[in-house]
Amino acid sequence: MKSFLLLVATTTAAVTAFSPPIHQQQNRHAPATTGHHHSNLATGHHQPTTSTPHPSSALHVSWWDRDDESHHAAMHHNIMRTDVRNFLTQRSLQSFIHLCIQCRDPHTVKWLEDFGGWVNLENFHGTGALNVTTFPDWSAVFMDMMREKDDVVVVSVRKRGQRAGGLSKNNPYVEEECYDEYNIDIDPPSLANRILSVREQIAEEWVADLDALRLSNDMVLESYNEKIKTARITEEAEAAARNAECDDDDDDSYESAERFSAKDISTGAFDRNAMYFLRNSNAFTEKSPSMLRQGNFDLLCLLATQESIHRVLRDYVDAGCRHEVSFQWFREFYVERVTKFFDGNQEHGSADNFLEELLLATPSIKAADNGKMGLVDPLRIAEDIIATRSKVAMEWKEIVSCAKDDHSIVRKELLEKQMLKWGQRPATPVEPEPTTATADDKVEIFGEFQ
Repeated sequence: MKSFLLLVATTTAAVTAFSPPIHQQQNRHAPATTGHHHSNLATGHHQPTTSTPHPSSALHVSWWDRDDESHHAAMHHNIMRTDVRNFLTQRSLQSFIHLCIQCRDPHTVKWLEDFGGWVNLENFHGTGALNVTTFPDWSAVFMDMMREKDDVVVVSVRKRGQRAGGLSKNNPYVEEECYDEYNIDIDPPSLANRILSVREQIAEEWVADLDALRLSNDMVLESYNEKIKTARITEEAEAAARNAECDDDDDDSYESAERFSAKDISTGAFDRNAMYFLRNSNAFTEKSPSMLRQGNFDLLCLLATQESIHRVLRDYVDAGCRHEVSFQWFREFYVERVTKFFDGNQEHGSADNFLEELLLATPSIKAADNGKMGLVDPLRIAEDIIATRSKVAMEWKEIVSCAKDDHSIVRKELLEKQMLKWGQRPATPVEPEPTTATADDKVEIFGEFQ
């Protein structure tokens, strides 16, 4: 099958910033309709065509109530959605596409996006770009790519000099525009091998980045408490000054608390030091960082926060009536903000933005579905999330440190595919047949070291 790529100048296609890369509904392995794909001739940058986005939806939440038949399917979906290995594959694909665009190779980018059903994958800043139904585990992308047959991208370039000599555009004697076609070979197994190498490099970086995440995570509550202490001292000093000037005291405590909340939102509920720790760790490394490392780190913090939220919710469910009120309140709080902070294309710092909203939420008395009353303390919930996020960072560090070993199985199959392509059969180990010595043999048998 040949894919056609027409290189002519065109305007940038409008791509919605809200929706994630869309997984197209047609069969990914079905023959694509032949057509023209527009690119910018001057820059070589890939210009994806406009597509109708699917509405961004929240994660499956039926398992939280445990009264739905799809309990196991929803639980599996949530686990795969926040699996760091799947996310590592996503970022390796995005980094590789970014590299291809920088090297003026939009043809490979188009083939990859057609293969996965993605649109504008390079510019997507989010954690859910891979369809966990189409690609159920981290290696599915590479396995499917290796099974693809060799492809050819046909590039059509308009011939130059057709209107030389001052002929006008509408001159009836000018022949119709003609194009030269060039064939660009696409070798899917080779692409899979190159993307695996990118995945290994990013995994090595994440081993250090997760340490930076854990260090910054441990300072969130300390910074928050310090800001509260400083704000209270400032408000008390201002209240004393006002009382000295005017004997009229109008409930300074309520005014102080209200003004502190407004000030806290404008200046930040805590110091955001994650990027500082990342830059500090980069200063002591010999290797150059990958091109999208800061974006990788920001999204890694976001995914770790979402995984921690899911674990805290599961712990509240397992705790039963002791955390029933807190569970129902936090579930509603999280579901209302899934599309704002976690699903789709996100802005940098979304993980800190979510924690800030949670820390600034007002404690309240709530009633559970069974009528039980209880106190909801958002600060305590934030403490549970932060403590869980440290555990997640340590677990993920162990997982990504084994990425190179995980690739050995994929690379073995890749080598077998390439050998079959070259006309050679993979060598299979043959066990030697046992031999017995007889008196007629003229071969002397010696010991191992004789």
